[in-house]
Formats: sequence, C-alpha cells, structure tokens
Amino acid sequence: MNLHPRRTIWLPLIALLLAACAAPRPATRSATAYFADGYAALRAADWAAAQTAFSDGLASRPDDGDALTGRGWASLRLEKNETAITDFDAALALNPDNASAWAGRGRAYLHLADYAAAIADLSVAVSHSPLRSAAYIDRGLAYYRQGDYQQAIIDFTRGARSNGRSTRAYTNRGLAYTHLGQYDLAIADFTQALELNPASLTAYRQRARAYAALGEPALARADLDQALALGAGDAQTYWDRSGFLYQAQEYAAALDDVNQVIEQQPQNTAAYTRRALIQSHLGQTNAALQDLDEARRLTPDDVSSWYLAGRVHYDRGEYETALLDFNEVLQLDAGHQNGRYWRARVYYQLGQYDLAAADFAPLAANNDSAQYRLGLSLYHLGRYAEASDAMTAAFDRASPTPGKLYQRGLAYYRMADYPAARADFAAALAAGLDTANGYAFQGRTAYRLGDYELALANFDAALSRAPQLTSLYAWRGQTAYLLGDPAAAMNDLETAVQANAATPAVFYYRGRAAYDQGLFDQAAADFSAALAQNAPFPALRRRRGLAYYHLGQYDQAQSDFDAAIAQDNADAVAYLYRGLTARRQNRPQDALADMNRALELRPDDTAVLYARARLFYADGDYAAAQSDLDQLLVADPVHAGALYYQGLIAYRQGQFTTAAEAMTQAFQLSPPTAAQLYQRGLAYYHAGSYRAAAADFDAAAQNGRQTASTYYYLGLSAYHLQQYAPAAVAFSQTLQLSSNWPGAYRLRGLSRYHLSQVDLARADFDAAIRQDGRDATAVLYRGYIARDDGRAADALADFSRVLDLRPGDEAALYARGRLFYDGGDYEAAFVDLIILTQTNPQRSGANYYLGLIFYRRNQWDETVAHMTTAVTQEPDRAWAFYYRGLAYRRLQQFDAAGSDFAHVVEIAPSSRVAALAQLRLKKLK
Repeated sequence: MNLHPRRTIWLPLIALLLAACAAPRPATRSATAYFADGYAALRAADWAAAQTAFSDGLASRPDDGDALTGRGWASLRLEKNETAITDFDAALALNPDNASAWAGRGRAYLHLADYAAAIADLSVAVSHSPLRSAAYIDRGLAYYRQGDYQQAIIDFTRGARSNGRSTRAYTNRGLAYTHLGQYDLAIADFTQALELNPASLTAYRQRARAYAALGEPALARADLDQALALGAGDAQTYWDRSGFLYQAQEYAAALDDVNQVIEQQPQNTAAYTRRALIQSHLGQTNAALQDLDEARRLTPDDVSSWYLAGRVHYDRGEYETALLDFNEVLQLDAGHQNGRYWRARVYYQLGQYDLAAADFAPLAANNDSAQYRLGLSLYHLGRYAEASDAMTAAFDRASPTPGKLYQRGLAYYRMADYPAARADFAAALAAGLDTANGYAFQGRTAYRLGDYELALANFDAALSRAPQLTSLYAWRGQTAYLLGDPAAAMNDLETAVQANAATPAVFYYRGRAAYDQGLFDQAAADFSAALAQNAPFPALRRRRGLAYYHLGQYDQAQSDFDAAIAQDNADAVAYLYRGLTARRQNRPQDALADMNRALELRPDDTAVLYARARLFYADGDYAAAQSDLDQLLVADPVHAGALYYQGLIAYRQGQFTTAAEAMTQAFQLSPPTAAQLYQRGLAYYHAGSYRAAAADFDAAAQNGRQTASTYYYLGLSAYHLQQYAPAAVAFSQTLQLSSNWPGAYRLRGLSRYHLSQVDLARADFDAAIRQDGRDATAVLYRGYIARDDGRAADALADFSRVLDLRPGDEAALYARGRLFYDGGDYEAAFVDLIILTQTNPQRSGANYYLGLIFYRRNQWDETVAHMTTAVTQEPDRAWAFYYRGLAYRRLQQFDAAGSDFAHVVEIAPSSRVAALAQLRLKKLK
C-alpha cells in the first residue's frame, strides 16, 4: 500500500479544486481579459494583483496552464511557496514541457529547503530551456546550500554565460569560491558583481572578507567603508568592520563600531558579547560583565557569552563564579574545548586537582598547555608516573621553561626515577632556575644516585639561599659522612637533631606525614626504622598498623594492632582499625565487637560511628546504620561519608529525591568516585530528574565505571530528555558490553525511530523481539515502521500481536484502527476505535476517525458529537471542523455549518481544507 506519495495526493485534490472552481457563477469579464491583467501585473511586479487576476480568470477557465503558471509565480513572489507548488503541479499536469512551471516549482522547493526536489525540477527546466539563466542560478543555490560548492560553481557559471549581467550569478559564485578557499577567484567575481551593480552591499561585504582571508586588511577595510557609505551605516557592515578592527587590535575603533550595531539592534546577543570581549581587552571588566549579563538575558543559552564571562571572572581571580560560568558552557555544549580547558584551570586554582585532570585529559592530545597542566594536576594527586608522561608529551611539542623542567623533575623524583629527575633539575638550573628548592632536589637526586660530591655542592647552594630548610642539614650531614668528612657530618647532624631532622623522631614524624599524604609504603618503612631504634612512642605500633592496613597487608596490620592494644587497652583507634581489618578479612562478628569496644571508649567518635554504620549497611541492617549516621552527623554535620551512606539508605528505602540530595551534599564536601556518581545517577533517575541523572552517569563512565548498566541508565536518561542521538549511542555502548539485553535493543530502536533511522530501528526491534517475544513496545514500533513503509499486512500483524500481549493498549488500538480505516475496512476500524474511546473518551484522533466513519454512514448527529470531542481536545484540527460543518449542513443547521467552515479558513488559511471550506461557504451563501 502506497500511503503518502506527495504528488499522488496533490493531483487528485488539484483536480477536485479545479472542478469546484469550474462550477457556474456570474462572470462579467472573460478569462482572457483577466489573464491579460495578470500578466500586466506580473510585469509591474504587483504580485498580489497578479494572483487575484489569474484566480478570477481560472474560475471560468481552470485548465489554462499558462495562467496557472503565472499565478504560481505570483504566489512565489508573495512567499506562498506551497500555494505556488500547487499551481505549478496543475500546470505541469496539463503540459509536462512547461519549462517556466518546472523552474518556478524548483525555486519554491529551494525556498522550502527541499534541495533534492529543487535540483530535480530545475534540471528539467534547463533541459527544456537551456538558456534560462535564473534556473541555473537557482539550481546552483540548491547545490550551494547542500555544501556541493563545485557543482554550484558550474551552475553559477552557466547562469552568467546565459545572462552576462546577472549580479546574482557572480555574487553567488564568489560565495562558493570563498567556501573553497579560492579567494582570488571570489574577489574577481565580487568585483564583476560590483561593476554590474555598484550599490551591492553584499558584494562589498563578501569581497572584504575575501581580502581579509588573503591578508589584505587595508583593502578589506576600504570595502567595508564603502559598504557603510552605501548602506547609510547599516548594522551588518558595522559588525563586519568591528571584527576586522578587533583582529587588528584597534580596540577603541572596534568598540565604536559595535556600539553602532547595538544602537541599531539592541536585541543582538552577539554584539553585546563582542563588545564585552573588546572591553575586556581595554581593561573595562565591569562594563564587559554588564554586557555579558545583557547577552545572557537576551539569549540564555548563548555559549560564547557564558564562556567570555568565565574568562573575565577568572582574570579577576573570581574562581567560584568562573566555575559556574564554565559549567554552564559545557552544559550547553559538552564539546566546547576552550570551556573545558578554562574550567580545568579554575579547578586547579581551587585545588580540585582530580576534576582539573579530568577536564585537561581529553584536551591534552591537541593542546600543549592542557597537556602540561594535566601533568601538574596528576602530580598534585600523587600520580607521578602519569604526571611525568603528560609533561614529557607537552615538552615534545613545545620547549619547556626552567620551571616546567623542575616540576617534571619533582615527578620523576617522587616516582624514584632519579636519573630522569637529575637530568631535569640540571637542565632547569642550567637554563636559569636559581631557587633553593631547585638546588635541594638536585642534591637529593644526586644523593640517591650515589653522586655524593654533586649532592654536597647542591645542598651547600640550597642552604646558602634558604638556611631555614632544616631538613637539608640531615641530608648534608649524611652526605658529608659518606664522603668521609666526619667533622662536617657531625656539625650538620647535630643541627638536624636540634631541628628534629635526623633522630628517631624524624622517622616517626616523617612516617606520619607520609601516611597523611597516602604514601603508606614510605610510612611503614619510617615507622619500622623508628621501631628498630627503640623510638619511645607508645602509638608507633598502631601507626605502622595503619600504614599496613592501607597497603592491604592485613596480617601485618592485625599483628601491629594486637601489639598496640596489648600495650594500651584503651587505644580506641587500634580497636577501630583492628575491626576494619577484620571486616576486610570477612570476619564481621570480630569487626563488630572491636567497633563496639571503640565506642565504649569514645562514645561520640565519628570515625567509629561511620565504620560501624558501614558494617551495618553491608549486613542490610539499615535502621542500625541510620542510627549511627544520625549520631555521627550531630557531631559532624559535614561528614561526607555519612551523608553519602544516608543517601544509600534512602535509596534502598525508595526515597530517591532524599537520596540524591544527601549524596549531593556529600559530593560538595568530597569529590565522588565513579561508583558514587553512578549511585547518585540512579537516585536522580528514579526521582525523575533525568538531566541530573544523565550528567552523573556520563561522569561515572568518564571516570572509569564503563559498565553496561552505566551506559544503559545514561541512555534511559537521555531518552527521557528526548535527546535521542546520545541515547542511541549509550544503548550501543550497553550492547557492546552486554549483547543479551532486550530492553537495550528496544530503547535503542526507539531512539533511532525518533531520529528517523527507521532501518536501524527495525533491526533493533527485531533483535528485542527475538530475545523477548513478549516485548509489546518493540512489536508496536515495528508495526509503526511497517505501516509507514506501506507494508500494511505486517503492520496489522504487529498491532494485533500487541493487543494479544496487552489487551486494550490505546496506542495499538488507535494504530490498528487507523490502518483499517486507511485500508477501507471501516467496520473493523470502528470496532477498534470504539473500544479505545470506551477507555479514553476524550482521545482526539480516535473521535476524529469515528466521526469520519459515522459521516460515511450518513449518521450526522454522531458525526457532530465525535468531531466536537476531537476539536475540544485539538482546537487546530481543521479537518474535524470541516467534517463537522458538512454534518451540520446535512442536518440543515446552516449557521453552525458556516461557522465551522469560516473557522477552518481562519485557522488554516493556506491549506487544502481551507480552499474546500471556502467553496462550501460560497454555496451556503
């Protein structure tokens, strides 16, 4: 069944209209006279008069192809493209060789952006009339708008050959050459256009742009000056000139031009943004921010104004405000690289290095600064190997400064790559770095490599610049000793002892510092060294146990905690971490006993309450976990972990909004992991906050949780937001990770269906049905596709299958009823639609088609009732008003019929149904 071919629908309707127009009516003039008036009006460019004259003539002679063509061109000039197409269709039905009708209809399609149809019609036009210049130019424009600039140039050239004085041909060909970067040819064409029409503003503007592209700013400026003179200072030319002035760094002159634009176009968002940019260069940041506020008021989703506001706030040191601006940039355009780069810079300034690294990472491959700053961020996160790799990649592309070499040297040093570190420190010092730290780390690196002479020289240089670096006395003392200078060593080590830099306490506190920074290997080594020297610290065994615990060495950790408790039975921290160790070793009863003992010793200890709450949560005892968390949050209302677990408990109890709020509070206090972002995404999703959910699932995937469920829920969130392209991508990622997921196939199919990718959608629905034969939604949409493809039997089978699976399904009843109706099986359609209206009496479409069926049965009252329900729900359903008018006419309620026909003309003035309604109104009168 061929349901909707455009021309097979139009031609019978045109015939119907022509037949209706041919009905006898009083005529005081001949059709020939009206047609003569129409052609005269066309020559005088009085398009409305031409349309009226041709319509009057066609009323008595509807099959005059030339008159139909003339009226089509008049409609085209009045920008009534659909009306013009109707007349050209009729003219071509009478004479398929009518070149003017082919050319006119091609131009109408061009105006409607149907470029394929335009090209097809215009090609026929020039085949019948090879010298028709305007048709070549129109076809060239169609190719141009499709991006086929070479083909466009060919047609513009043909147009110019057919009419050597066609400004359009040269101007448009110049534009096409511009797109191809052939600026010399473009300039030649714009120059020719100006010789033909010296007042062409477009030619001056476009030639200016071509001159600028060729590095001829003076010529570009001259053209823009001339355009301003011709256009009496039009806003577009001021705008163009302000751009050139800005690029030439003539900011004051550029500001004057943008002021002119804003004076003429006070609603021009881009003008406020450009003025703000210029003002920022002039140091007028307050004025710039005022302009950016106005730009965002006019266009809240204008990415450039949000981005520039972020830059201004950043330069002013207002990092929190800048962060809000750059977040908005990326919310509006996730691919905005500059927005992501500067947001990363803000995160770095705020000390949020993990977020900075996450933003720098996708930019690093093409941005040297981002590559280096990624390295800095990773360094602050303690990821030294990755940091050095990132910095090296940056240095491979751009020569580093001494400070950057020093920074990479620190990364190498922290990862114990001492040869590489020494090379960087040496290069930095040789290039001009003259700081105490530079010499200190050069010395420490040389020491690690056994180059003690070099180490000693560098420690001397460091201490001469910064005597307060007391830790260097221990280093220099040990170096002096290894070099066989015991006197010098004694002096430095004594100073180190006095500064707590070389005694057992040094090892103890260095161990503590290492522990606090997460360097647990170093901490355990230092504590062991202190223990080996019999350091007099009672908590030392417990602290080494903590280091072992964080290293995952649980047996050693438990041994140390046992020893600590044996030394001090009131050591609550040892009980806590022994309990945590027991939990790691899957001994929950021992863990609970130790945590209870810790709380006996410290009833309000937040760390113990948190640990025990997590233990209860893992065991499914949410009430006990909540009790501990409540007590904890009284003592510490900003405990991120407690807030997060409160969110988990709320989620488990179905309180999704509360869960998301609690997790958000937690994340504001402590950056979330990918798993935590995923969990909050679930809470947002189940609470119906799909945009927030999508953001969390995307962030979770980017931060490492690349699982099928992450992408599945990302796709669901995007689908609920009607963001079908990203939804389809997410479901594809789901299926790459887990191909046995019927719901993912169905949802990807729905996304592709909404994107008009019907072949891909059908394949997905088939896959979903193969995996789950009871997936009614997949069957329903497969039926829609079959229906739209003209496969009525397949569609009917699918809609019937849906009703087998879900009796009473409204969508399936309506779809099948429509299908029966379109196939002429009105009784079957009637049954489906009646069942549907019993479930949903107000459904507009069902009532409309029932009204049509009753009309076919000559049941006028029922027609009126159903059409009334249809238009009550959809007041712009013009056909429903029309058929209700027909039913009223049958009931001899002529006033009501006339009211309906008049309403059709009012709400759909240029439509087919309006033309029919106008005929009915005339007959009523």
